[in-house]
Amino acid sequence: MLLYRLIMLGFILLTGVLVSIKGGVITYTLFALALLIPVSSAVYLFYVFIRFRIYQFVDRKTVVKCQQVPYVFTLANEDIITYASVRVTFLTDFSTYEHVDSDKKYCLSSCERINHETMISCKYRGEYTIGIDKVIITDFFNLFHMTYSCPSKINVRVLPRVVTLDTLSIAPSEEDMKQNRRNPEGASMIPDNEVRQFYNGDPQNRIHWKSTAKTQKLMVRNFMAEPKPSMSVFLDTSLPSLSEKDAIIYSDKVIECALAISNYLLMHKTDNIVFYEKRTLMHQAVQSKADFDLLYNTCCQLPFHKKEAGSILLMSGLLLLGAPSHCIVLTAAPTKELGIACNEALNFGHTITVLAIGTSTAEFLGLLDKKIGFYQLKPDQEVNDVLS
Repeated sequence: MLLYRLIMLGFILLTGVLVSIKGGVITYTLFALALLIPVSSAVYLFYVFIRFRIYQFVDRKTVVKCQQVPYVFTLANEDIITYASVRVTFLTDFSTYEHVDSDKKYCLSSCERINHETMISCKYRGEYTIGIDKVIITDFFNLFHMTYSCPSKINVRVLPRVVTLDTLSIAPSEEDMKQNRRNPEGASMIPDNEVRQFYNGDPQNRIHWKSTAKTQKLMVRNFMAEPKPSMSVFLDTSLPSLSEKDAIIYSDKVIECALAISNYLLMHKTDNIVFYEKRTLMHQAVQSKADFDLLYNTCCQLPFHKKEAGSILLMSGLLLLGAPSHCIVLTAAPTKELGIACNEALNFGHTITVLAIGTSTAEFLGLLDKKIGFYQLKPDQEVNDVLS
C-alpha cells in the first residue's frame, strides 16, 4: 500500500509541476484526475463501510472446551457497485478455526454473498467473545484502508472439559492404594476381634484354630471393610494480578486439574472431597457419579477473584476434616501465606501436595518444607503432562 501511495503522490506532484510550467487542457485534466483519485477512494471507502454487511452464526452458545461446533460467516454485497477488497480477521486468543485464512481478500461483485462454513472450538473455560474480530476494506487503487470491529458479536459460555488420567503421579497415597488388599467389592479388609461359626463358602484361611479347639466347632474370624483412604482437594479461586486473557487461562487450568483429579479418584474407588471458596467456605464430597456431576456443575460457573484466600481456604478446610488427610492444593496464586499454611498443615499430620499454575514459583517453593510435594503446571502445558 505504501508503494501505491508514493506513486499517487508522485503523479500529483508531476501533474502539478506540468500545470505550473506549461498549462493547457490536458495537463489541467491530468492534475484534476490526480486530485480526484484519492478523494474518490476516500468517499468509496466510507460508502462501503456504511453498506457492507457481514453475518456470523455458531451452532450453539454453550459449548464444552475443545469441542468442535459448526460455524458460518457470510459476507454480503447488497449494493450495485463492486466491493474491491474485503478482509476479515478472527479472535484467536480464546478460539481456533478450521480452514480459515485471515490474509485472504474477498472481492464481492454486485449483490453477491459469500458463505464460509467451518468448525470452531474454544480453548478455555469461561464466558467470552468468539468469531470475527475486525473487517478491513480497501479501495480500488489500494491507497487507503479502513478497519472496524465486527458489529455482530458471538458471546459463548464455555464449560470445562474432564480430562481422563491413566495415572495420578501427584497423589501422595498412590502406592498405598495399590498395596491395599481388596475384597471382591473393592474395599480393603481388616480382621475384627470377634469370631463366628464357619459357614459354607467361607475361606478356609480365615479359620480361627484356637476358638475351634475350644468350642469343638469350626470358627472363623470376622472381617470388616476398612475405609478407603480419602483425598482432599483444595481448589484455590484466588488469582494474582493478571490480564483478562491470562486470568481466563489460569482459572481454566485450576478447574481442569480439580476435575481431572476428582474424576480419577472416583474411578479408582477413592472417596474425595473438594474444598473451594464461593463467598464462604464450601465443600463437595465426591463418592458417586452424581456427586461428581454436582461438582462439575459448580465448576462451570465458579468465579475467580484477586483476593488472596488460599491460606484461609486450606486452614478452614483442615478444621472441618479433623483427622489427618492426603491433601492436594491447586493454586494459581502461590503466596507466602499459603506456603506457611501448607507447612502448618504438615505439622498437624496431613500429607500435602501443591500444584501451582504459572511460571514464577521459585520464591514460593523456597518456603515449603521438603516433605511437601510440589509440582508446577505452566499455562501452555496440558494437564496430562504433569498429572499423569
